[in-house]
Parts: sequence; structure tokens; C-alpha cells
Amino acid sequence: MEKSTRTRSAIWFWLPAILSVGSLVDFIWYGHHIYNLLEAVGFGLMAFATYRNAPLNLKEATTENSYLFWISVTGLVVAICGMLVKYTIKI
Repeated sequence: MEKSTRTRSAIWFWLPAILSVGSLVDFIWYGHHIYNLLEAVGFGLMAFATYRNAPLNLKEATTENSYLFWISVTGLVVAICGMLVKYTIKI
């Protein structure tokens, strides 16, 4: 793997992983709100797909790894929904 790809993968792995852990800490110790759990699951799915070398777009996806792309997209949607609930609906 060339250096630029490895750096790109490291950034796209560690960023969602750290955000997932932060949201999980918020869920466990600071309120037990479902939106924190949604964010943790969404960021966790994104980190998992990146760890498994998911393609960044559907053009790069093959039949063997296209499911990783959809796991990453699902994680993104779940994380965005969690953030929308957190910042738009006051519970």
C-alpha cells in the first residue's frame, strides 16, 4: 500500500473511532440519551468499514467489497441522524 493511501485510511479510521468512543462515553456516563448511542454506532460502523479497507466511492467497489461501502454509508447516515436529533430536538 502506498503512503498516501495509508495516511488517508489512518485519518478515516481514527477520526470516527475517536468520535465513537466519545459518544459512547457520553451515553454511558452523561445522560443515557439514545442520540449518543446512535452517534457511537454510526461512527463505529464507519471505523469498521475503513479498517476493512472500504472503497471511498461506488466506482472503486468490487463485488467482494461493495458491502463495506454500504456499511460505511449506513454508519454515516446513522451518525448524521444522531447529530440531527441531538442538536435540533431538545429532550
